[in-house]
Amino acid sequence: MTAFIWRFPLFFLGLLLAIRAFTAFSLDSVPAAAWIHVWINGVLADAVALLMVSCLLALGCLSSRPWFRWVVSGVVIAVVLIVAIAEVFFWFEFQARLDRLVFHYLAYPVEVLVFLEEQFYLKWILIPFALIVVLLARLLAEPPELSLRSVAVVWLGAGIAAWLSGQPVIEQSRLLTQLASNGYVGILTAARVNETRWNGLFPGVTPAREAFKAEPSLPPMVSVDAKHVVLIIEESFAGKTWEDPKERALHLPAFSALAGEGLRFDNVYAAGTRTTRGMESILNGFVPLPGISATERKGFERLPSLPRAFRDHGFKTVFAYGGWPGFSNFTPYWQGIGFEKTTSRYDFPEGTFETSWGVSDRDLFAHVLGLMDELTLAAQPIFLSTLTVSNHRPFVVPSGEANAEQRSLQAAMRYADSALGWFFAEARKRNWFDDTVFVVIADHAPRIYGDSLIPVESYRIPMLLISSPEVQPAVITERGSSTGIATTLLSLFHLPTKEQFWAPSLLDGQDGPVWIEHDYHVGELLNDRLTILARGGRFYQWTVAGHQFTPAGEIAADTLESRRIVERFSQAHEVLYPR
Repeated sequence: MTAFIWRFPLFFLGLLLAIRAFTAFSLDSVPAAAWIHVWINGVLADAVALLMVSCLLALGCLSSRPWFRWVVSGVVIAVVLIVAIAEVFFWFEFQARLDRLVFHYLAYPVEVLVFLEEQFYLKWILIPFALIVVLLARLLAEPPELSLRSVAVVWLGAGIAAWLSGQPVIEQSRLLTQLASNGYVGILTAARVNETRWNGLFPGVTPAREAFKAEPSLPPMVSVDAKHVVLIIEESFAGKTWEDPKERALHLPAFSALAGEGLRFDNVYAAGTRTTRGMESILNGFVPLPGISATERKGFERLPSLPRAFRDHGFKTVFAYGGWPGFSNFTPYWQGIGFEKTTSRYDFPEGTFETSWGVSDRDLFAHVLGLMDELTLAAQPIFLSTLTVSNHRPFVVPSGEANAEQRSLQAAMRYADSALGWFFAEARKRNWFDDTVFVVIADHAPRIYGDSLIPVESYRIPMLLISSPEVQPAVITERGSSTGIATTLLSLFHLPTKEQFWAPSLLDGQDGPVWIEHDYHVGELLNDRLTILARGGRFYQWTVAGHQFTPAGEIAADTLESRRIVERFSQAHEVLYPR
């Protein structure tokens, strides 16, 4: 029995060490001076993780029944293996440890299990996985029976370690900070964060007391006399395939052609790395709060709202979607901010091609065409928004499409581009086409890269604005945020609003502020500086040249940039959590 007491820790710590070594070797380079910080903090994080897992084992060891202790041991080993697999997947997908996203997925078990089955064929690996768990349990020996005092000591140690543990910023580097952590500490950090309390995230940083003032906008460079708006939010339609002109021309021919027909925005940034962040930014024109998006919090109805602004001016507001209606609180959120009609995957005919996330882009666009044909029969103007899902794991596209068998990001992006081109080709045949402003924008990039605490290097996304024949082709190079779309559209139509959108128009001819969030860090990109208020209350800055970001070190809390970022984000926090 005593063999278990040293075998299990060796197995557990060895597994965490192997994962850290794997993640370290996956990086291009790790500065030699940073290694000592990475490994010291890594050892501490792994010790905390061991204590957390030992709490579960210790409870099982209170029993005098050997079979019960074996069962608990097997369950814990299974959890450890699942976490290890998830860690590797997260690193490949996000270059990060497990984080608050785990809790989001646990809130939607049906949708997530459907996705996992389609992506990883769960039913085929359950039996081999169970056999591995049994084998490991036998190798680690029988768990001992422990006294209540011994279990209490383990729990006390785990509690103290959990209270003291954290994820310190290392060398102002996102990747090194993540490398020095592990999934258990990442989940623990997310679990104990109270997002409703400003000081729980940024202790010692005093929230601003000033009343909110919107960023000023200059008169727009463009105006339109169109009647309708179609806003197309493309899932993950960004990244290096779009950023490289040669790759874009090769894999995104439809988008490239459309870019020559209207305004092409080449310097727009997303607010975060998830679709809910895209919604919050595009539809609410709102600053991204640290933690989960405001779209999933109580009180999201208090946010400024683009559909509500259009509805106040007599527009019929519709959100056309082909995915799960309840996932990420989508349908309640859309209805709560002013969309009068919403659709989901349940509104499509039986037999429509769909993946675990929703119907194919071409079927969704056919649905949008039908809605516009029907709704424009009346005299009422239309504001219709839609969200695609094909360019998302598991990257399954209808058979017969080019490279359909590849199940790769690039193949899915080519299909999404093809479906977008088909939509515009069909829309041109409609009477309502020339009366419509079309906006195409990505919600976020497909993968994050870059080493700043907020990887803003990977936040740049494409945007097109097409209104034939009123808007002449041009390239907009001024920096802006997807948060500015609401102001941009309303200014195009010369529509006043009582909604308090935060960002200026993207068409006022000057660089605007970009507000961003990642892993409870919040930041502002303004002029040639990226300023970040990190979880815990420290301020860091990067210099910006083009799309390159260079660390400039920690800065004081009383600088102009520090005060500005506190003012903006604390004001946004108070919108949802009034004092």
